[in-house]
Amino acid sequence: MTGTGGGGGSAVTGAGGVDVTAQACAQSGGVLNAGVTPLRRLTRDQYNNTVRDLIGATGQPASNLSDDEKIGPFHSNAIAPITELEVQQYFEVSTSLAQTAAANIGKISPCDLATDTGSSTTCATQFLTQFGRRAYRRPLTAAELQQYLSLYALGKQGAGVQNGLRLVVQTMLQSPLFLYHHDVGASGAPQPGTVAVSAYELASRISYFLWNSMPDENLFAAAASGSLSDDAALAAQVQRMLADDKAAATIASFHRQWLDVEDLGDQLKDATTFPAFSAQLTDAMTTNTTIGRATGVVMQRFQLSADRAFELLTRVSRIHDLTLEVLADQILEEITNPPTQSSDDGPAESLWLVPQTG
Repeated sequence: MTGTGGGGGSAVTGAGGVDVTAQACAQSGGVLNAGVTPLRRLTRDQYNNTVRDLIGATGQPASNLSDDEKIGPFHSNAIAPITELEVQQYFEVSTSLAQTAAANIGKISPCDLATDTGSSTTCATQFLTQFGRRAYRRPLTAAELQQYLSLYALGKQGAGVQNGLRLVVQTMLQSPLFLYHHDVGASGAPQPGTVAVSAYELASRISYFLWNSMPDENLFAAAASGSLSDDAALAAQVQRMLADDKAAATIASFHRQWLDVEDLGDQLKDATTFPAFSAQLTDAMTTNTTIGRATGVVMQRFQLSADRAFELLTRVSRIHDLTLEVLADQILEEITNPPTQSSDDGPAESLWLVPQTG
């Protein structure tokens, strides 16, 4: 998103000491310009993470999909239209995933679908309501629920509840409402001008920003209650999510994309020209990005130069008898999951308690 508004910090000044934020606001005539938010198809990492959290899929199913587009160094499927080949790929991947989900029906459905007898759809309605909310990342409309009840009944007829569930999962995983980030506001349809995102859209934005995956039940509940409109509640959700391992994985992925080192391990080099190039070297180069991130954290925390921050890291690693890689991992973990105070044993041990000077 782009905009002309500023935060609550110090004014941004340009040449001649002009407050450029105030100047931009004056030029806009008080009209908020948030830019255009395009449809963005899930990246391959997002697809893998989402089906993992949605149906417990394992492995890398998105490896059977076409490569992601890139905007700058970052994966973002927001420009090129989808091709017939990609449609076929999504069909094949969803078919395989749905078959696996049907074989694990007890983990997918919150109730026993076999208990629906005759014309009863009590459990089917419960399953579709819950699964549809998670797959579409917002509640199904009444019309959508009825459509999926009909589809489930069609699949179940003569083939059993597993086939009904398989057909529903396969269909939802191919829906644009699953495959795309679509931020259109409470109306459910694109609107002219600047429109506030809905609570579920905000939950989805937070989740894919911090976890690169769908919201969990806690975040869905916050969206349903409307509490995400409260700054304190929103901040609490962010802090909770940052403490999750999924946030660490997302941050690491960001740096690998930013530094363009994702495919280091796949690089082929002529052994005569580059005799020192090896798998160990590529691992070391990837590890170095972790150390670089930790150095940046130390620079910001202690207001140090890059050289001084790296020197401090080196000293601390020797004091704690740790390799730089392990120390860097611990520092990054402590940033997202700070140590707590113990009333019996004094302050919790922290790498930040090591003196900076001496």
